[in-house]
Amino acid sequence: MGARGDQGNRDSIRSGRRTFAPAVLRLAVALAFLTGATGSAAAGMRVASTAVCADQFPLALADPGDIVGISVLGHDPAVSALAGRATTIPTLKADAETYLTAGADMVIGAEHGDTKTIVMLQRVGVQVLRVPSRNDFPEMMDQLATVGGRMGLPQAGRALADGTDRRLSAVRARTAGPPVVAAYYRPDGGSAGHGTFVDAEMRAGGYESLASHLGQSGWGRLDLETLVMHPPQAMVIAFFDRASVGISRRFTEHPAFRKMLSDVPVIAIPGAATACGNWTLVDGVEFLAATRGASALAASRPSPAPAGGGAP
Repeated sequence: MGARGDQGNRDSIRSGRRTFAPAVLRLAVALAFLTGATGSAAAGMRVASTAVCADQFPLALADPGDIVGISVLGHDPAVSALAGRATTIPTLKADAETYLTAGADMVIGAEHGDTKTIVMLQRVGVQVLRVPSRNDFPEMMDQLATVGGRMGLPQAGRALADGTDRRLSAVRARTAGPPVVAAYYRPDGGSAGHGTFVDAEMRAGGYESLASHLGQSGWGRLDLETLVMHPPQAMVIAFFDRASVGISRRFTEHPAFRKMLSDVPVIAIPGAATACGNWTLVDGVEFLAATRGASALAASRPSPAPAGGGAP
């Protein structure tokens, strides 16, 4: 096909897009009218969520009968801490028409993604609430209480936040003393430094991320050379039990990495206990605290020197 034909195809596609979007918007407005999507915050409002970490809020706070749908991963116990509560709740396709047809008054989404869907829902008066990951527990508790209020369930949100705080305080009382320095890894070689929710989770459970100990911040890789030069007192691994098609495991199959796994205690934290930067991390905190006894022999090993050398 020549250049003129290609240009014609592109013009047709652009024209189709211009006519399609208004048609969808008209359909959305009609569905909103038929389903009564008013956007008013009140107890008993019908809620949907678009991603696994957003799913945790309605699953924890709302009556199951008021949850019109969640994401597919919200049903997966390997990554969803509250999957057990989702057995009777449908999975919804993440598009505006589906949420409106289901009668959602509020849609809770992740920090990023689903932008077109979110904009469409806002245009027809559906409340949209994004719940970004939080990287420390006070922020997580504030977010939980805030979301509860937005859902028309302020008492439920505040009660769950207070209960989580009590669980964290109980763990802190059991894990007083120097932390166990542990290298945290995902199957692709990714790690977590200072300022990440995994770092906060490990600290609350009596551990310190090796990446953070060495002065690294944020999400990134902790390379093999650094691991070998600064052997940790333990290893904390997550999601190694999931069949991850498309994720390279060359890093974690390297002989040096495998040797480290055999040299120090290894704690395989459940993925659902470390997947989301919200209050559900308390499950991981309690899990890590319970493993400190099994890692007690690590106390006989000196902790690796922090960045810049010298005593830790």
